[in-house]
Amino acid sequence: VCSEKSSQYLEGVDWKKAKVLDLRIRQGQFSPTYLGIYTDQPYLLNIENADDIDHSFMAFDFFRAIAVAGVSADGSDFQEIKCLAGVTIPPKTKTSLRLVAVRDGTYEFDNSSIINYLAMIGSGGGFITVEPGRRVVKSSVEQPVLFDYKPVVIQRERIKINKFDSSEDQSL
Repeated sequence: VCSEKSSQYLEGVDWKKAKVLDLRIRQGQFSPTYLGIYTDQPYLLNIENADDIDHSFMAFDFFRAIAVAGVSADGSDFQEIKCLAGVTIPPKTKTSLRLVAVRDGTYEFDNSSIINYLAMIGSGGGFITVEPGRRVVKSSVEQPVLFDYKPVVIQRERIKINKFDSSEDQSL
């Protein structure tokens, strides 16, 4: 979300409570190749380059679906950056992004330069799926509040069966 509106999604976020996502690039390949996140949740995405050369995390559409609060290169202070198409991670370093997903969908990421990314020549990428937020039940005691239901009561009935040999009550 590259606009002034992105700050509304970041307002009041406690980054100490953000879920940490670790992504590693080794021999030009990302691990893991799939990440799943939820909208309206804060995340700290750490991208480690374990190789001896620069690598990139290119995710043009993904960066249009999130609000970025800042980027930190190799442990430095977070710098505010509103619009990104990707980040370059120098050798043997880690780049971290503070983000909140705004729009759900499935987005590709790749290890390419901007030229290769725009030409759709990619390598070693993966996917990020952003799902709408869900309510998490903290205990089984809270579970019934998720459903609007009425209990079913089963009662025994006494009926009379007319038989020629007896006229006793039978229970079902």
